[in-house]
Amino acid sequence: MTLKTRLWLTAAWLAFAMAVAVGGMVVILQTSTTKQQADARAERLGLGLGIFSELGAAGLWLPWAMERGRQQRAGARSTAPPGRPKRL
Repeated sequence: MTLKTRLWLTAAWLAFAMAVAVGGMVVILQTSTTKQQADARAERLGLGLGIFSELGAAGLWLPWAMERGRQQRAGARSTAPPGRPKRL
C-alpha cells in the first residue's frame, strides 16, 4: 500500500469516526432525560471513539512504519563504512 493510499484511508477513517460521533450525539441528545445523563453518555462515547480511531490509525500506519524502519536498518547496515575490527 502506498503512502498516498494510507493518507486517503486515514482521512476516510477519521471522517467515519466523526460521522459515528455525530450520530451518537444525536441519539444521546434525543434519548437522554437529564443533562447529567447526557453528559455521562457523551463522555463514554468520546472515550470509546478515541480508542476506536486510535486503533484504526495504528492498524493503518504501524505496518508502514515497521517496513520503513526495516528498510532504513538494512540500508544503514549495507552503507556503513568498515570500521576497525573489535579487539578480542
